[in-house]
Amino acid sequence: MFEADAEVEGFHRDDLARGYARRIRGAVEAYRRDRSPRNLLAAAGASLAATVVLAGAVLVLIRFWRRLNVLLESRYTHRLRSLEIQSVQVIHAERLREAVRTALRVVRK
Repeated sequence: MFEADAEVEGFHRDDLARGYARRIRGAVEAYRRDRSPRNLLAAAGASLAATVVLAGAVLVLIRFWRRLNVLLESRYTHRLRSLEIQSVQVIHAERLREAVRTALRVVRK
């Protein structure tokens, strides 16, 4: 610590050195506190809990999409068969069903 440094800051050299030492000591203590076994274990537990919640949400979404696909497919399969008028097919039910499936896949992605 030089007199010129203290003059720029507007303090006496000893006061400025003590202030810097206090800031450095506080930073080292905070570093050690943040990396204590207790804090590291708490952070690991929070990370594990967040991972479990995320995995659960993904599973719920997958089940939701599967059930939605089954529901929509069963509902529209029956209705698509009714698109036949007498002996002339207006739309092939199987092609229309495949178009609905493809649209659902696109929406899901």
